[in-house]
Order: sequence, then structure tokens, then C-alpha cells
Amino acid sequence: DRQKIVEESFARPAQPCPVNHLIARLVMHRPEGAASDDHSHVATLCDQFGCARPAPDARYHQIRADDILIIWERLTEFGAYTVFLPTDGTLSFDANPLDSLPSDLLKALPGKVLSATLINITQRPEQEQYHPIAQEAFGTADFAASSMRGGSAYVAADFHLDRRGFTRFVILDASKSDMVRGRMVQRLFELDLYRLAALLALPVARQAQPEMGRREAELGALLETMAAQPDVKKDREVLHALSLSAAAMEVLGTRTAYRFAAAQAYYTLVLERIERLREDRAEGRERIGVFVLRRLGPAMRTCDAVAARQNAIITQIDRVTHLLAARVEVTVAQQQEGLLHSMSKSGRQQLRLQETVEGLSAIAVTYYGVGILIYVAKGLIDIGLPFPSPTVVGAVAAPIMFFWAWTSLKRIKKRVLKAEAADEK
Repeated sequence: DRQKIVEESFARPAQPCPVNHLIARLVMHRPEGAASDDHSHVATLCDQFGCARPAPDARYHQIRADDILIIWERLTEFGAYTVFLPTDGTLSFDANPLDSLPSDLLKALPGKVLSATLINITQRPEQEQYHPIAQEAFGTADFAASSMRGGSAYVAADFHLDRRGFTRFVILDASKSDMVRGRMVQRLFELDLYRLAALLALPVARQAQPEMGRREAELGALLETMAAQPDVKKDREVLHALSLSAAAMEVLGTRTAYRFAAAQAYYTLVLERIERLREDRAEGRERIGVFVLRRLGPAMRTCDAVAARQNAIITQIDRVTHLLAARVEVTVAQQQEGLLHSMSKSGRQQLRLQETVEGLSAIAVTYYGVGILIYVAKGLIDIGLPFPSPTVVGAVAAPIMFFWAWTSLKRIKKRVLKAEAADEK
């Protein structure tokens, strides 16, 4: 990419501009994916004027046809068409250089018109009163004007749209350098474009404000619900509502982020172009840069405020969500603690019952074991064998049998618990 990086310094150069020229610039705000259509229109225009087509990856191309010069530029969001038309030095806007282009091609240009600008340049007369000349050219006394380049140029701007939707500039220039004049023309065109491109964010900001107002009111209502007596069911409903609000704000932020960031970039370019125009005050008129910034500055601050408000709402929702989630977790933990305590109590009761059953089991085993021995003793006595009486046998065997039954149950219980512990590991 080295070649492309080096060539970027020479992209969109200023066109040398002699005096006595009427220049029109049309800037189309292109929709997504319309770059190829833009290029195809320029190629068609080249074919009609018998000129070479632009390269497939070109972003700048010139078309010369007789005395007319047409310049096409591809910007990030825009396609720009500039047409230079020589004049006889008359300051009039009756003609339009764009009329030299095929009308069907103009109508078919992709995108929508954002900036349409006319600049009429003529030699600066010796007289000091230039306002009447500009007033006659515009047909109105409501325009801004500045003295530029140390007084060698007088520039007047009528930012109202004329009957064809163009803003208009009058330049009275005493400079001998066509390149110096060309750079000034380029900066004026860019100033008009970038101020409008920056203002594209203002409708977006105004559309976002009602949505943010609704989200703030909803957040306030949810906070009031949270402030009431904690209830797990209600808290979960509030948490669900907060997640929906957070998602809606993220969608809104995603929809506006690019436009606000682009507006700030364009606003910075406007400030740079105004600085490079080197304006001085033209007596009795508002300077062009002052006129541009008088409303552009507040509009950009509005966009900044809306962006900051969006971030504040998102941050607040996130903070409240974490707070509520923590409260729900604490409540659930308390409920789990109570459940575990109940389970522990039940386990202890079962253990006591089991120990009681173990004692009863030992007694039962002893009872049946002693009964069997008594039957054996009786049988032995009946067949004439010398044997103690069954009562004595039962009395002696009972404690021995009980001890054996008790210890056997304990050994079995210990073996089972050991096997369960091994399974858990």
C-alpha cells in the first residue's frame, strides 16, 4: 500500500482557477453500496464527451470538453461533481454550469442532493464599496461577507437557497495567482459541504430525544418500584424491564453513534477551513465564518449533549441493573439459607430417628435370638441332656446377644458411610 499512501497526499488537488468563471458544485449523499453506480455514471459522462474513463479504483477524475472542465470526486459518504464555466466577467447567476451536463444523467445520479453551490469569480474593481456589487448579484441584501488574504479578495455568501436550490458565493479577487484562487474556491466549496454534512446529525439528535425521555421516565418508575418493600417476584420483573430498556438504549446508541462521530469530524473540518480562509471583517457585514458557526456550533453542542445523555442513561441502567441483581441474589441466598437450615434440621431429626431405630433393631434381634436359644435349650432338656433351664439360658444370652447385635449394626453403618464418602470423592 505504499504507493496508495504516498498518493493520498495528492488526492483531490485544488484546481487552478482564472478570474471570470462561474463554478457549480453538486454533492450527492450516497446510500450504502452506491459507489459503483457513482463510478458508472462518471464513465457514461466520459463516453458522451469522448474522454478517457476513470480507473476502477479512482476517487478523482477530470473531464475536459471545449472550455468546460468537469471534476468528479468520491468522498467517504458523498459523490461530488464540479463544473467550471468561463464567463465574460458579469456577476450573474442566471446561467448554471450544470446545464452543460446531460439532464438525464443528472436526474439519475445516485443518492440525494446535500450541497449545491455556485461561485462566480471576477476581477476585483478598484472601488472600495463591494457590498452593492454583491447585493445586485444576489438580488438580496441579506448576505454575509468577508475580506480574505489580507484584503486581496472580497467574498460574499448568500446561504439562502435560490430558485434551483443553490447557495451562492461572489468572489472579487485581485490575485494574480490562479492556484491561490483555486485553493480559496476549494475551501469555500468544502466549507459549504462540511457544514451541511455536520448538520446531518441534528435531526438524528432531535429524533433520539423523545425516546431518551421515555426511557428516563421508565427508569424513574422502576426505581420507585425498587424502593418499595423487596419482593423477589417484583424484583425479577423490574430486572427484566431494565434489560429491555438497556437493549433499547443500546440500539438507539448504535443507530446514532456513527452520525454523531461523523458530525464531529465534519465540524473539525469546518473549523479548519474557516481558519485557512484567513478572514477579515468586511465593514457592515457578518463574516462568513461567524455566520456558519453561529448555528453550527450550538447544533454540534446539542449533538454532544444528546450523545452524553445517551451514555448517562445506559450507565445508569447498568448501575441499577447490577444493584437490583445484587439484591435479588441476596434475597435468594437468604431463602436458600433458610432452606438449607430446614434441610439440616430435618437431617438431624432423621439421624435421631435412625439411631432410635438402630436401638429398636438391636432389641428385636436380641429378642428373636434369645427366643431361638430358649427353644434350643428346651429341646435339649426334653431329650434328657443335662442343660441349664431355658430361663437361665435366656438371661445369660440376652446381654451377649444385644451387644453382638448393637456392634454389628454399628459396623454395618460405618461401612456404608465410608463407601458413601468414597463415592463423593
